[in-house]
Amino acid sequence: MTAAITYHLYGENKIALFPHLATIRRGNFHFYHFSATQGDGDAVSAVNDRLDAGLCVYSHTSSVYHLCANCWRDESVQHERHETEEHKVVHGRIAVHPDIPPAEALARIDAAYQELAGARLFSPELCDAAGQPERATLERRRFDMLNNA
Repeated sequence: MTAAITYHLYGENKIALFPHLATIRRGNFHFYHFSATQGDGDAVSAVNDRLDAGLCVYSHTSSVYHLCANCWRDESVQHERHETEEHKVVHGRIAVHPDIPPAEALARIDAAYQELAGARLFSPELCDAAGQPERATLERRRFDMLNNA
């Protein structure tokens, strides 16, 4: 089941907006996979409320995982005891209108996430498209960790 990405008010009616309804109408969007962590609440919806037209972050799945904080910070660290922390993880896609350069889309998403405590989004595909290979390498490690948790 696809989750609503936001809600619009039509008079007194609150209508859910689903990602496919938003993208079919405009067409030609570029899509990038992401994994994200979020604190309490729904960070993905909060981010969409902060993004301008032509850019949409929507979730496919949401789960809770217990990840080792030491492994998260540095996968090469050797330790005997894993100290786990609870992480609320969301997987989904980013839809970017073709008129928006990937670097601009990434900057907008970064700005939107800065305002959300405990929330981070990782999209190595978008980082590569934005011409940021070093960041893509770091985000790939975290993206893979969240996808293999």
